[in-house]
Amino acid sequence: MTSQTQISKEIKSLYDFHEYDISKERILELTSLILDVRKDITPEQMTRFCMNVKSGKYGMMYKAPSCLMGFFREFLKDQIMIRTPEPQPFIDNDWEIKKLKQLGLK
Repeated sequence: MTSQTQISKEIKSLYDFHEYDISKERILELTSLILDVRKDITPEQMTRFCMNVKSGKYGMMYKAPSCLMGFFREFLKDQIMIRTPEPQPFIDNDWEIKKLKQLGLK
């Protein structure tokens, strides 16, 4: 089974969960949009995304495809935040050296 097929099945299950009717064409369109945004998404990541949507992590899901795509972008932001370390404070070494010299410590 290709990743495109797996993603399509996840999208279908998501709409079924919310009791929304969706056409096969719309599912394929959403699958294509998701792959356009993130070509390397794994089936596991897609499953995690769908579980987050089902649990209401990103808010209430509406039938509109743009709602799902907005949720997907939030999911990607969450993934980036998990992998990105906290920014370190800027240290002005010249200032520190001058201060140490003034104090006679350097």
